[in-house]
Amino acid sequence: MKIVSITITLLLLLIANNAFAECWIASGFKGYGSNAYDKFNIHEDGLSNKKIHISINGNKSSVTGSEEISFKEVTPQLIVGVYMSGSYKGVVESWGIDIENRKVFYTQTKSGYTIFDGAKMFIGDLEGKCK
Repeated sequence: MKIVSITITLLLLLIANNAFAECWIASGFKGYGSNAYDKFNIHEDGLSNKKIHISINGNKSSVTGSEEISFKEVTPQLIVGVYMSGSYKGVVESWGIDIENRKVFYTQTKSGYTIFDGAKMFIGDLEGKCK
């Protein structure tokens, strides 16, 4: 009886960890950025002509173009990633999905990259699920 109980528990854990694993395609990101190069003035920015694949899958979450960043699932529609290079360079990104409104929101903060230090905030269009 104990073996059956343990087996069922393990199966439920495996199912729960993959229950919300999904991949989404987003594009048309527009928003604002600020960096050291422009003396931290806020300016319009975006990711033009790029399709981004956002995979939300627990500790295996990923985003195309951000391969060096280690992402973690916060909720089934939100991931946060951190990249550190040495003791003084770092990047933090967040990707959130609003399925009902078909939007994706993205933030990035960089530090230790001299003229590229700064922040970005973009909103994009949710095209659908990856194939």
